[in-house]
Amino acid sequence: MKPLVAIALLAGALGAAPLMMSPIWQSFDDHAAALAQRIASAQGLGRLAPGQQKLLNVQLDAARDANRSGSPDAPAMLDVIDRQVAQVDRGLSRAEDGQTIVVHAGDDVTIGMHDPYIYNVELAPQSLLVIHPGVMWVRGVQGVYTAKAPGTVTITLTPRPGVNPAPPASLSQPVQFTVVILPAAQR
Repeated sequence: MKPLVAIALLAGALGAAPLMMSPIWQSFDDHAAALAQRIASAQGLGRLAPGQQKLLNVQLDAARDANRSGSPDAPAMLDVIDRQVAQVDRGLSRAEDGQTIVVHAGDDVTIGMHDPYIYNVELAPQSLLVIHPGVMWVRGVQGVYTAKAPGTVTITLTPRPGVNPAPPASLSQPVQFTVVILPAAQR
């Protein structure tokens, strides 16, 4: 079994968001396949509404058709699907830059840029999301955080300066997410 597949299966078994590779260094077909795995995992964990898996798969098929026909919109279509899946599997990647997700106290949020660069991760305020301690993350994953209390957290990832490899200029801007944490009882 390939190491990334094993890690993704373990993450799914633990209920964490499966690892998803970014199109920055992965082919369209591999990105689409990773999204299909995330959709199936979210369905298996009961996180999708009735009919939502079918709808997401129709969107994924449309993106694949657009890619086969040479449409330049195909990668952006995958990003839209990625953002929809992030709302249910609580996985934040570059595709969710500027987006807000809603979780409940006790839920896990996975942050993964899925690229070879190192980031400084800033949480404001720091007390609402706590990183899982003592875990070594695969390169490209910045951590899995547990929502501790209701509130709103801003997460900012900034490429760490002076580290090799340095990200290209197109990826040097900070990436920011907002996580709204509701009480555990409001499910």
